[in-house]
Amino acid sequence: MTQITALVPMRHHSQRVPKKNSRILAGKPLFHHILSTLADVPELDAIYVDTDSSVIAEGIGVSPSNCHGVLLFAMAMENSPK
Repeated sequence: MTQITALVPMRHHSQRVPKKNSRILAGKPLFHHILSTLADVPELDAIYVDTDSSVIAEGIGVSPSNCHGVLLFAMAMENSPK
């Protein structure tokens, strides 16, 4: 059986919209909306988030989607502000 994995890149700094992935939209950060939407896709076997943001990395730990197989694949985060 084929496995399908979502790889979601989430940078801390966007060139056009700074910190867009952690901005609040309808009461929660944008990345929570993205992960919740992906978690509802029954064809996905895993969701990996590739980020350089400690804010997003910490937020994934408290995300309601985390119980749906969201895994963190972190880029070097030592230069990322909290």
